[in-house]
Formats: sequence, structure tokens, C-alpha cells
Amino acid sequence: MRLIFQRLLLAIFGILVCGCHRPPINLEPAIVNPPAILICNMKLQWPAGMLFTHSWISWTVDGSYFQQIEVLNDAYSEHHGYVVYDDYVSTLDAHLRRPYNEGTLVTAIYGEDAKKIIIWILNNWQKYPYIHEYSYIGPNSNTFIQWLIDNASKETGIKVRDLAPSSFGRFYLRKGHVEN
Repeated sequence: MRLIFQRLLLAIFGILVCGCHRPPINLEPAIVNPPAILICNMKLQWPAGMLFTHSWISWTVDGSYFQQIEVLNDAYSEHHGYVVYDDYVSTLDAHLRRPYNEGTLVTAIYGEDAKKIIIWILNNWQKYPYIHEYSYIGPNSNTFIQWLIDNASKETGIKVRDLAPSSFGRFYLRKGHVEN
């Protein structure tokens, strides 16, 4: 209970100090200057959306369509969480708008750096150590995306910005849990 309270306070502090007002996602630079990788997040539905976000990664190799990867929660499945990898997402929506909220851009990477990270993700996302586990405080969608960011950065030498403080679960693997 104490850990949850500490994380809650950290998220509130992050929202107040860092803000959650990131720009809406603009696909035009990615379409015009591929390859590109977009790390995105959005606030969850009320009331969780006051503090928590959901993260995912979208990318394009040639600007004609996007691919996307994320972890979704499914309370009806045996494992309650699963990785969703879409290998074709139209440039018209690229899953950046959700039924209840719009996505925002955490960071964008273009050119050769994006290409290296895309290749790393495609070759390694199945190695995520919690691929069949899910918890609201971690491992969750933010744990998965932060794991991709951390490991892709380490393997390619390209520094990628961490997820926002409101991304509960993002440091689940850094807090003494098994890392790949």
C-alpha cells in the first residue's frame, strides 16, 4: 500500500511540475521524412485518466502506412494483458485517436536512428519478460514500452527519452525485477 501511495504522489508531482500537456500527434513529418518512430501516450478514461497514461509505439518505414505495438489489458483473458502488434495501420488514423481520448507525442525519432530502433523492436519485442502478465501498477503497457526504449537504446546506442512520470509501471523492471 505504501508503494502505491508513493507512486501516486510521484505521478501527481510529475503532472504538476512537468505537465501532461504534450503536443497532439502530427503524422505529417513522419510521412514526409520516413523512416520515423513515434512514442505516444494518452490519458486513460476518467477517473484513472487524472493520473495514469497508456503508452504505445507507432512507426513507418516508407511513409505510406504505420506499424504499431502496445500492451492492452483484457480482463476476460487468462493472462489479463497481451501484446498487440499491428503490421498495417492506415496513415489516416494510425490508432492515434482512441474512442475516449486523443494520443499525444512523447518523442519522435527520424532517419537512420529510427531505422535502427525499428529493426531492434521487430527482432526483439517477443523477448519481453512479462509478455503474459499484467497489473495496473506494473508490468503493464508502460512497462513494455519503457522496456523497449531501454533495451533499444542500450543495443543501438541511441538515447530515447523516458516515458512521463504519469506512466505508472514504466520503471517496474528497474525496481529490482528481472530484466532481459
